[in-house]
Amino acid sequence: MIVLAVLATLMSIVAVSFGSARQRLDLEGVAHRVAQDLQSCRTLAVSKSGFCRLSFNSRGYDLEFSADGTNWATRRSYTVPARVTPGWSAGEAIVFDSRGFGSFPASPDPYRITLSNGSSQVDVVPSMTGAARVVKR
Repeated sequence: MIVLAVLATLMSIVAVSFGSARQRLDLEGVAHRVAQDLQSCRTLAVSKSGFCRLSFNSRGYDLEFSADGTNWATRRSYTVPARVTPGWSAGEAIVFDSRGFGSFPASPDPYRITLSNGSSQVDVVPSMTGAARVVKR
């Protein structure tokens, strides 16, 4: 009986730890997806000699391309999982031009995309050249 009680206690500790580790890994996965899409957007703008942007909405973003910077065509959309809360304003966009340089919303400075799941927070910090760092808090 004592051995079973100890095993049950250990299993419950492992289950709780696994759940929190899973949440943290899901959050980091979303952050890396955003960073990867930023880099893909820059590459698309340079390779097609046009403009590419990530256009944010309340639950995700669209990766869009335009040859002239006015008529945007959505290449793909991404919806953030319900358990992750994005920290961007709907209507914001990060735009890359044909030289690969990015323009960002004015604030915060430096611009960062914050993602959280209630217990953890991760920032994606893009640079003007398309590189993006994932910073765990």
